[in-house]
Amino acid sequence: MLPDVLVKAVETGASAATLGPLWASAVGAQIAAKSQPVSLRRGELLVEVSDERWLPELERQRGALLARFREERWQTLNVNRISFRARR
Repeated sequence: MLPDVLVKAVETGASAATLGPLWASAVGAQIAAKSQPVSLRRGELLVEVSDERWLPELERQRGALLARFREERWQTLNVNRISFRARR
């Protein structure tokens, strides 16, 4: 389970600083090195990708990534959509 302090932070409007460690833990080092969560609002996790070439790859993995967030450990985040955008 997630530490209570992280769950509370996410429930009250998660910032990128709060989501970063959660994202890295959920998706692994390789994906986390190329992407950064920006926000979690109404079940939608918005993730910025450092390189446009990674967008198609992450979009292909969207289902598997969502499945990870539906595991018991991450259920309190209530992620039901993941959107990706290129970093500006």
